[in-house]
Parts: sequence; structure tokens; C-alpha cells
Amino acid sequence: MSDKEAGVTRRSAPVWLGGVASLAIAAAALFWIWTLAIPLPPETMCTAIYPAPAGCAGTARLLPATVWSILVIAATIGAFTLHRRSWWGAAGWVVLTALIGICGYIATLHVRVFVFA
Repeated sequence: MSDKEAGVTRRSAPVWLGGVASLAIAAAALFWIWTLAIPLPPETMCTAIYPAPAGCAGTARLLPATVWSILVIAATIGAFTLHRRSWWGAAGWVVLTALIGICGYIATLHVRVFVFA
């Protein structure tokens, strides 16, 4: 029995795997972005270095983290809905999700926290 007779398509697996890979990358990116952005308790002592350590930027990282989180989620939704049933489309969305996640982490990390820096 051939694949066509059984109703099995060979393209569905890579596209499905691309969506799952994009979701895993997005989860990791959101975790690391929000690890940087969530402020530590006020009694915590932080070093005055640039870029500020995770949690030591007060609320300055909340807005960039929110914006980049929206972009990562949009890229993940794109990976699940706009891949056009091709392997290259799914791979492109996975790469786009990874690039947005990396850029979001770097942009959230390098927010200017100190006024006179």
C-alpha cells in the first residue's frame, strides 16, 4: 500500500515539527526575557554595573519585555498558521522566532537604567 492510498502526506510532519520547535524557542525566549525584566524585591542589593544584572533594573525593563514578548508570540502564531504547508515556510518561521527571541533578550538586557550613565 502506497502513502497516497493510505492518505499519509510526507509534508505534514516537518511543518508540524516546525510549529513545535517555534513554540519551544518562544517559551525559552519568554522565560529569559522575563527573568531579566521582573524586578527583585526592594531590599535586594544590586551592583551598579552596565548592563544591570537580572532583576536589578527596577521597572525600566518591563516595557521592552512586553513589546518583545508580543513580537515573539506573534512569530509563534505565524509559525502555526502562515507556514503555507511547506517545509521551507515552517523553517523560516522557526528562524524568525529564534531571531526575535534573541533580539528581545539583548534589547531587554541593554536598557539604559541609570539616568547619568
